[in-house]
Amino acid sequence: TDALVAAASEAVSDEWRLSSFSGQQLANVVWAAAKISGSRDFKPFAEAVRWRAADLNAQELSMVAWALASTGEAAAEDVEAVATAVRGLHGGGVRTLEAQQLATVAWALAKAACKDTALLEDIARYAPARVSAGEFNAQDLANTAWAFGRLEVKAQELFSRISEAVKAKLGDGDTGADRARASGAAPCFSPQQMSMLSWAFAKVGFKDAGMMLAIVRESTERLASFAPRDLTDIVWALEQLQVRAPKFVNAAGQIAVGKLSNFNTQELMRFMGAFRRAGGDKATQSSMMAVQQKLSYDFPALPGAPTIVLLSETPGERLKPSERRKAKAKASPEDDGDPQRSDGRATGVALWEASFVLAEWLSRQKDGLSTAGEVLKSVPRQCIPKRWRGSVGVELGAGLGLPSIVSAHLGVRMVATDGDAAVLRLLSQNVVTNAPSSGSSGSSAKGSSQLRAETLLWGTEAPLERLALARRPDLLLAADVVYASGTDELTKSLISTMLELTGPSTLVIMGNVQRYPEGHAQGEGRFFKELEAYFESTVLPQHQLHADFQRSGAGSCKVRLLWRRASTAGAPLQISVAAPKKKKRKRAEETSFVAAEVGRLDKTRRKAPGRGVGVDTVDKKRKKAKKTTMATTMKKKSKARLGALAGPAAYVDRSVAAAPALLRKKRRSRPPERPHEAPAAAGLGRPLRLAKAGTRRQPTPEATSAEPAPARRRKKLRRAAI
Repeated sequence: TDALVAAASEAVSDEWRLSSFSGQQLANVVWAAAKISGSRDFKPFAEAVRWRAADLNAQELSMVAWALASTGEAAAEDVEAVATAVRGLHGGGVRTLEAQQLATVAWALAKAACKDTALLEDIARYAPARVSAGEFNAQDLANTAWAFGRLEVKAQELFSRISEAVKAKLGDGDTGADRARASGAAPCFSPQQMSMLSWAFAKVGFKDAGMMLAIVRESTERLASFAPRDLTDIVWALEQLQVRAPKFVNAAGQIAVGKLSNFNTQELMRFMGAFRRAGGDKATQSSMMAVQQKLSYDFPALPGAPTIVLLSETPGERLKPSERRKAKAKASPEDDGDPQRSDGRATGVALWEASFVLAEWLSRQKDGLSTAGEVLKSVPRQCIPKRWRGSVGVELGAGLGLPSIVSAHLGVRMVATDGDAAVLRLLSQNVVTNAPSSGSSGSSAKGSSQLRAETLLWGTEAPLERLALARRPDLLLAADVVYASGTDELTKSLISTMLELTGPSTLVIMGNVQRYPEGHAQGEGRFFKELEAYFESTVLPQHQLHADFQRSGAGSCKVRLLWRRASTAGAPLQISVAAPKKKKRKRAEETSFVAAEVGRLDKTRRKAPGRGVGVDTVDKKRKKAKKTTMATTMKKKSKARLGALAGPAAYVDRSVAAAPALLRKKRRSRPPERPHEAPAAAGLGRPLRLAKAGTRRQPTPEATSAEPAPARRRKKLRRAAI
């Protein structure tokens, strides 16, 4: 089959031969290549589809759309070319597609993260009527809803028709669906389809309690057959849509406890969070937290095909800020400042997806990186390991240490590092248990000379000395050490440690899950953009990764090869930290005044619940308190501004100095007065001479005989100004 796919790839790469393919022939070849070889060497087929998309009919377009999206290797532009061809179909574009074709195209758009607004609007316009007509089967309904949920497109009419169709198929106890189920007929929806529907409705925020309860009734009967992801999606949807189903949630929790070993870390964290927020049983949650698991992984490509067994735990809950401060005060120096505990919990006690993907890819690189293919063309020759044996490697944020263990079995002398005491306890056990056997090397509680565990906090000075390394390592590994919640200080610490541990011949291999779309403000792209000043990089193609993790867009895993730029040797670390946005803060006195007033009202409400203060009254009191406080503040500001004119010793003259300004301000808002109505106050017709600070104001000669009292003079001037 590989030779057949290679011949087809060569044929579609030739423009003259490609032009001789009919639309059906091209669609069949592309579909078969995706089905047989997955994403391996799929780029020529994607380019052929982009070039010939306008020549394909509705069926052929749906076939190539599925092929492009299922491989995970095609770019969004390839799927967008298919979407453009769908809109341009003769006879009405989307209206010419059958129900299955329409659902497949929508699924492909979402899978490839291609948000073609025009095509999605057409689908949302024409699909509802066909859903109501019964043309969509269970898989079509699930695919269409999932596509709009993945792209977060709210199509109210479409989701309303889908919910009605789902309820009609599932039944409510008196319909033919229930009778068919009682007679032994196959269920209408599979667990995966029900989880896709639930997840999609929660993602777009469309609440139909009747549909969700119908899915709950159907799911309860077959809960034991649900995969971990299906359980997680349904419980998460119930919590997000605030549909109460406590019996189902607790039953799902019991099933999850029995399937903990089948959950990956991401799914388990999502399930536990949704289970807690949905009102799940605390005892069940505690049992999930207390279980220590053994994870087994087979690596047939490694020498001797060993089975690696890892000891893991469930990551703790996120702590509240007050709890986090208490935990930090009690923590040991090893815990304080650990990057993996920046959110209040030890995340390294579980195995994350990027760690397995990186380890599995390394296990297939037997003789150095000679089998990595064309991706090595851009990597400097001195950074490419010719053979693993004799090389020295370090892993940052190792967690359970799977990439380090695999590298040690390849022949690399590995040092697995982490900064969390709880993680290091598990890491040390895993290192001792899974270290490659060597008769000549001694072993200790931290491992052997081939594989050992050490404590290392990012940003530590002289990390080579701390790790007892005589030179910089040949290989530096890191898996899922970059998070969107990472602070600028954390980014700087990680990059500084990477710079300390890398030299001109060091190869850095980083695996990371893309948790946000490209260019997202909270994505991990900011970290890798900072790295560009010090490292060059290339990304492994998806077809080189494990078949179960060949995806594109958000949720996909990427493995990067990095090496130092020649111009950055010895360059100081400079991280551009974005200036924080200035938030408008209320004045302290205003905040305290309003808080005291609201507290008094709440206290009154508690004392007299029958005569409690209503919401409107509270709002009125808030506004009145705020208005009073602002007026007081303005008066203080005016006095301070007037005081600055004359100095601290001229307080008597402040109102006098303010009189002309007040008079001018008042005259702007009303017609000018006639000359005979002008005020005749002394001193208003000529510039005022203000006394300097520390001196006494001298009276004018014409006013020495009958000088009025200061208070009476200020009052008279104010009246004149008004």
